Amino acid sequence: MTGMQQWLATQRREKGIESLRRQESLDGTGWRQESAHFWNPAAGHEGILVQAKSPRRSWPSLFLIHPIAKPHAEIALVYWQDAEHELKFLVQAKEEPGSDTPGRILVTTTVQAGVERLRGEDIPYAALVGEDSFSVAQDPGMFFEKRNRIQTVRLTGQPEIAGGYYAATLPELRAMAEQGLLSEFLLQCLGALLLQAQPDLAKQL
Repeated sequence: MTGMQQWLATQRREKGIESLRRQESLDGTGWRQESAHFWNPAAGHEGILVQAKSPRRSWPSLFLIHPIAKPHAEIALVYWQDAEHELKFLVQAKEEPGSDTPGRILVTTTVQAGVERLRGEDIPYAALVGEDSFSVAQDPGMFFEKRNRIQTVRLTGQPEIAGGYYAATLPELRAMAEQGLLSEFLLQCLGALLLQAQPDLAKQL
């Protein structure tokens, strides 16, 4: 096993989701229903049914999740160049109930958190999040008007690596991507680096 594979196996053991079940009732969940309107004030989300039509097709009834707070999430990928001039990317393992990966664990960006969590919790590396970012729509077939802020943060040297995080190389990320283990947010940040025309990144692709 490579270093990153060993790290991910450890994260699966420590964070992997052990049980998952569909709920048949709204009782005790915090969600409320009123006619065709579902909402959860504590989570800051509501579910809405919409009808839509374009010149090509129509959606007679589509259930969308609407995050009420805006902006919705901060997504940041921290990276640097090591002493051998190889790029390193600070990634974390994150358990996501909707994932189909082993342990429902995905490798994702340094920071992936909703704005409310960033305000109320101590999120590692959140202090590195800046203002220079792309605004990216998240899965408009599932979410209603949800946008995240995507950004990359380049450091001059390696930071302290917190527990649950890993300094990955591009070849390691590419291998994980081939196995379907990278989150959409991590892939978006890597794409943002290309849009920003980072010359040293391009040389390593």
